[in-house]
Amino acid sequence: MPLNRNYYTKGVIRIDENLRNIGDDILNMMIDNNLKYASLKNNNVVEGRSWEMAAAKSMLNEKGVYSGEVIGYDAAHGPTYGKVPAIHVKRQVYKNVISVI
Repeated sequence: MPLNRNYYTKGVIRIDENLRNIGDDILNMMIDNNLKYASLKNNNVVEGRSWEMAAAKSMLNEKGVYSGEVIGYDAAHGPTYGKVPAIHVKRQVYKNVISVI
């Protein structure tokens, strides 16, 4: 069930307008996992794609706090993660965030 947000459509997935950027690889992973909506729990704008790793890990049932882009996806082998964009300019980095740098 979607949250009460504004959504835009990319492919067959409805994306929370707060998620300003989404890559094709995470989109394909969502489609393969039969997701219909992508939303943020909190009503905050997220610029960039650093949220993708957290979404991918959630689909894999891997608990944790993650930050990084999904730069590749193969249904047989899963996602490939890339760097955290603009990590050097982030105002605050939480110690529990697991990043790929």
